[in-house]
Amino acid sequence: MWITLRLYAMHRTECLSSHSVFSLIFLVGLSGCGGSDDPNKGINVKPTVHLTGKVLVDGVAPDTPVTIKAHLVGNTSGDQPLSSGGTGKDGVFELNTYNAGDGVPPGEYKLTFLWTELRLGGGALGGGGTDKLGGQYADPKTSQFTVKVTESKDIQDIGAFELKKAATPTKIKDDRN
Repeated sequence: MWITLRLYAMHRTECLSSHSVFSLIFLVGLSGCGGSDDPNKGINVKPTVHLTGKVLVDGVAPDTPVTIKAHLVGNTSGDQPLSSGGTGKDGVFELNTYNAGDGVPPGEYKLTFLWTELRLGGGALGGGGTDKLGGQYADPKTSQFTVKVTESKDIQDIGAFELKKAATPTKIKDDRN
């Protein structure tokens, strides 16, 4: 069965089969496919060093993920995305900057840690909730954890970070707005 489409041009009528119409639509659609799906487009992507580490809370691996952020010391221009990662069940983490598992560019970093209650509609991913560490490791200005990253093609283990659970969790500001 053929479906026809009539196009009127220059006082002539021509019929196109459905196959021709779909081919034409497909080709027109492809002509707009020159763009990039690269999420890093427009970012000055720097070489990275693969980093791993471990978080222990009161001597044991946390039962839910702890979020780790690496704040580049002296980055006043804001030209580098924030590097971050989260712990697995064993407390081990990788830091990512541009893509999952890529690491961080060489430099000096202050690490911050946030251990949120997992809850529907909020928590670590959605904002809000509470920090089981009491906010004591959340500010890069007061962080006692500094990491210096040098150029390397090898995976760098930055060691274990011993944290203390807070007696009273603190409420986390909901910054989704």
